[in-house]
Amino acid sequence: LAVLAIKLYDYGFGIALVSFGFHCLLLGYLIYRSTYLPKIIGALLAIAGACYVLNSFALIVAPKFADFTFIAMLISGFPAEIGLCLWLILFGVNVTKWKAVLLANNA
Repeated sequence: LAVLAIKLYDYGFGIALVSFGFHCLLLGYLIYRSTYLPKIIGALLAIAGACYVLNSFALIVAPKFADFTFIAMLISGFPAEIGLCLWLILFGVNVTKWKAVLLANNA
């Protein structure tokens, strides 16, 4: 029963990563389209989101293939998420462009 509980947890976590993967895809697209953050962070985040989704579906459909997609998920996800966190901590958003967009929308 303990092994069954662990396997069910793995499947549940994989299903949860599907929504997180779509979140990363959307966030990566929005960051790429915006002018407030670097486009490379958006591209990396979108790639990481695609790898999350691919790994989650592989875990359910083809578990033996999931080992390879897990490595791709780690390789793509780590720089994207760490890069976004460090950029926001160290530099933040481009405030001058942010204010220019706000002024343009209010006018």
